Parts: sequence; structure tokens; C-alpha cells
Amino acid sequence: MYRYVHARLNDEEEALLSELKQVTGKSATTLVREGLEALAKKKLGQHRTLLSLAGASTGKFSASLKDLSSNKKHLDDYGG
Repeated sequence: MYRYVHARLNDEEEALLSELKQVTGKSATTLVREGLEALAKKKLGQHRTLLSLAGASTGKFSASLKDLSSNKKHLDDYGG
């Protein structure tokens, strides 16, 4: 499933995008996707998602407290 992203570009960024489209023959969408991929590889290395960065720390919490955000009894000992 695709999601839409709207970005505001200043004049320099718009000119750069236009130039890249001309030079590469690629669409703005393709260039944005490739830019995201390149930035992710640079910043995250082998880790492609925040979930993969979290690694072993994910899934440690029990799902038995389904009402944690709405049941005030869970806050009885909080802050005291």
C-alpha cells in the first residue's frame, strides 16, 4: 500500500529536484524514494527500521494490561 507525502520545497530545492529529474530521467517520486533509502543506509547502516534498531527490547511487555491507558487503578502507586 502506498502513502502520500507532501513536502514544501524552497526555490533552490525545487530547482535541484528539477535538475535531478532531467539528468536522471526519473520521476520525483522515484528520486524521493531513492533519497530516503540512501539516507537510511547512511544513518542507520544495516538497521533499516526503528523496530530493528530496538532489537531485543521489543516485545518485553505483557499484553495482559489492555486497559493500561484507561483504568485509573493502574495509577494508584504512581507519583507517590
